[in-house]
Amino acid sequence: MNEPAAGCEFVAEAPADLASAEFSRLYAENSRAIYYLALRFLGDPQKAEDATHDVFLKAFRKLDQFRGEASLRTWLYRIAINHCQNLRQAWHDRHMFSNADVAVWENAAAKTDSPLRVLEIKELGQRIQKRLMVCQTNTGCCCCSWPTRN
Repeated sequence: MNEPAAGCEFVAEAPADLASAEFSRLYAENSRAIYYLALRFLGDPQKAEDATHDVFLKAFRKLDQFRGEASLRTWLYRIAINHCQNLRQAWHDRHMFSNADVAVWENAAAKTDSPLRVLEIKELGQRIQKRLMVCQTNTGCCCCSWPTRN
């Protein structure tokens, strides 16, 4: 049978009894690379961080299935790639819109239409309206050159 790849001695010795310190070392050595791989796939730092944790959780749970034909890093990369592809596919399936459903796009708020922005626009409109009322009722308008009413 094949000999275990370099860097996975503790897995070959006792995969079921892997000490937490040894798995911590595995995490410390590979977590950054797995995070950046997930970040490239997912494009969101928070999702990439979650995916990194999921990858190491899956690896820990399936460590007894590691055959040692490749390095642990390669195995972790494969788990990460599969996991990220599954996440992207699941997200795509949940967020796919039909082109026929135009109402969704017409009623979707723009990124600039936050509640704060809507309130600001409303208040600005009220101030402009108030100023126009003052200008129309006063005989001497100080803010514009509109003709005054007598």
